[in-house]
Amino acid sequence: MATASGGFDVTFIGDLGDQAVPLLTADASKLVKDTLLVYDQSTGELDFNFDLGTSVQIARPFSLDLRQLFGLLGLTGTLASVANSLVGVGASGNLSVNASAALHIKLGLDLNIVSMTETHAGTVSQDEVQTLVIKGTSGSFKLMFPFDGTPQNLVATAGTGGTLAANTYYYVVTSLIGTRESSASEEVSATLGSAGTITLNWDDLPAATGGYRVYRGTSAGGEDHYQAIAAGTHTLTDDGTPTFSSAAPPPAAPTPESQTTDTISWSTDSNAMATDIQTKLQALGNIGAGNVTVTTSSGTVTAGSPQTFVIEFVSNLQHMLLPMVQVDDSDLHGQRSFFIKTGPSGTSVHLDASASASNLNFVARIGPFGLFVKNGSAAIGGAVNLSLNDPHNNGRLILVDFGGDGVGSDLGNILSDHFVDANSVSFTGTQTDFSLAATAQSGVLPSVPSR
Repeated sequence: MATASGGFDVTFIGDLGDQAVPLLTADASKLVKDTLLVYDQSTGELDFNFDLGTSVQIARPFSLDLRQLFGLLGLTGTLASVANSLVGVGASGNLSVNASAALHIKLGLDLNIVSMTETHAGTVSQDEVQTLVIKGTSGSFKLMFPFDGTPQNLVATAGTGGTLAANTYYYVVTSLIGTRESSASEEVSATLGSAGTITLNWDDLPAATGGYRVYRGTSAGGEDHYQAIAAGTHTLTDDGTPTFSSAAPPPAAPTPESQTTDTISWSTDSNAMATDIQTKLQALGNIGAGNVTVTTSSGTVTAGSPQTFVIEFVSNLQHMLLPMVQVDDSDLHGQRSFFIKTGPSGTSVHLDASASASNLNFVARIGPFGLFVKNGSAAIGGAVNLSLNDPHNNGRLILVDFGGDGVGSDLGNILSDHFVDANSVSFTGTQTDFSLAATAQSGVLPSVPSR
């Protein structure tokens, strides 16, 4: 057995060589390509993928002779001899026939009407990018961004050599994102038995364009003085020289309401929605103008179709690992659908067949005149592709959808919406090829290629 284009050639040899052998049959009932069920978190879909195929190949010698036809017509004896002396036609060679069929069934089931995924986690060289997918029909929603910008991993270390008086000191640090001050970091403390220094370190926050404030007190929760620190600096040595200014306690932790956008109305116009989402996110104090972009390529959709929005944090929030945006969809109406996938990557059927002859020998004789072909070849083939159009530009033929807006289906509109029409069927053919060497009784004719 050897591989061939699109399949395998099986040659019988030894005890099974040089004889007719029954055709092999294939059992493709257990042949399933790729994963049968896949949950796509980015779209909230459960995808069903069935790729089934089968093929048949036949390769055997053949021989045809006009004398066989005379016998079928009842011409025998003298009459058959006379006919054979006047007309003769015969052909022989090796015939190969290949046929295959592939069925690609692509189905989907919506498990929710809203999904939010992290496309790219923020790093020191890459922006945080998140993707929001909505399958709405009416209503509105809100977005929450649970980010305060509180400095992380604050550490206090006591040392010698300074003039800071002996005592136990307590510290917290806040960041200034623009002009907005974050809530306080976790509290740390250090004790000096005699005059010395206390060194503070914390993780730098690129979003802290306004720098930091280090608050100090001599009792837990009693930090009532602060020292301003420039942006980009995330350490302070308190050796008695920094001048801590009197101040009110640091801001309290933000409430969920302060991190939640105003209402965003659903619309079939994805571009208008993207603009509205971006405006509402930038209005949040923990994001700010110019620090987030929202884009979409979904265009105008039909109700219930997926709309994809890419949320990228930039400028003061660039190159940071940020928390996931959360969606409050309690006022959003949508449809969950069970559907057949359409378009170029959707459900389809592919059929193809080809036939070829090699070592082709042919003779055609009328009286004393004859045409003889030796060691010729011929080939012909074609393919048919059947698929579903995507008239709604959402990749779906909805079998049934359900939700707050009732139950619906595209099954009654398959023809009127042009899911199936002339564009659903495509025919392709391999080039028909004949390569023959012809000889007449009077001599040799040139090679005759024909297409």
